[in-house]
Amino acid sequence: MPVAMLIVHQLRYLLAYGSRAGDELAEQGDGYVHSLLPWLAVLLALFLGMLVVRLARAACGSRSDVPAEARRFWVLWAGAFLALLAGYVLQESLEVVLGSAHASVLGQAFGSGGWLAVPSAAAVGLAWALIARGAQAALRVVARHASLQRSAPAEDDINADRCPAPVLCVPRSCPLSRRLAGRAPPIVITLV
Repeated sequence: MPVAMLIVHQLRYLLAYGSRAGDELAEQGDGYVHSLLPWLAVLLALFLGMLVVRLARAACGSRSDVPAEARRFWVLWAGAFLALLAGYVLQESLEVVLGSAHASVLGQAFGSGGWLAVPSAAAVGLAWALIARGAQAALRVVARHASLQRSAPAEDDINADRCPAPVLCVPRSCPLSRRLAGRAPPIVITLV
C-alpha cells in the first residue's frame, strides 16, 4: 500500500503540472519523496517474497495461506480507493504540520490540481484490487492443484522405478523406502 500511495502522490503532480512536475514538487516541499524510493523498493521486494512463500506453502498443502473466499471486487476496489485517498490527505496534512508546505491542509491536498488525486487514487486502487484478486486466485489454484495431487491414486505398478515429486515440496519417497512394496526382501539364513 505505501508504494501505491507514492504512485497516487506522484501521479497527481504529473497530471497537474506535466513536464514541470519535478520542479513543482521541489518548490512545494515534496523533494523528500525521492529519498523514500529505496525503502519502497525493499517493501515491494518483501511483498513479492511473501507471495512466493505463501504460494509454496499452498503447493505443499497448507490451507492456512489460502483465502477462504474471494472478496467482492468492488469491495476491494472501494477499500483500496478510500485507503489511498486517506493516505494522500494524511501525507499532505503532515507536510503542512511539519512546515514544508506553504498552504492550509485543504489547499495543500486539493488546491492547485490536488483534486486530481481523487481519480488517481481510483485508478491506482483499481490496479491494487486487480493485483489482490490475482494473488488470491493464484493461491486458490495452487492449493487446488496440490489437493488433487495428494488425492490422486497411487501409481505403484506403473511407475515403481520413479518417484514423482510435487513442485516446491519435499519429494515423496518411493514405495520401497516406505515399506509398501509388493513383497518383502528375501530372508538370508547363514550357517556358521
